[in-house]
Amino acid sequence: MRRAPEAITLLDVYQAVDEGHLLSLHHRSPNPNCLVGRNIQGSLEVIFDQAEHALEQVLAAQTVAQVLQSVLMDVNARAS
Repeated sequence: MRRAPEAITLLDVYQAVDEGHLLSLHHRSPNPNCLVGRNIQGSLEVIFDQAEHALEQVLAAQTVAQVLQSVLMDVNARAS
């Protein structure tokens, strides 16, 4: 399906190429004998989810056309 650049958000682009979560926990389990280690993953998952949601909100507010316009304005400003 073809869409105009004004109708494509950066969130659309991000979701089209996203291969999973932007932020992820360490691939090895923390030490279960450590007070912090055995509790950190649950806390970090909440924080990482909030951060990803914030990123998605910012990306949803910008279109491909807006980015192109910004780039062209920067190019024109440097040429002057």
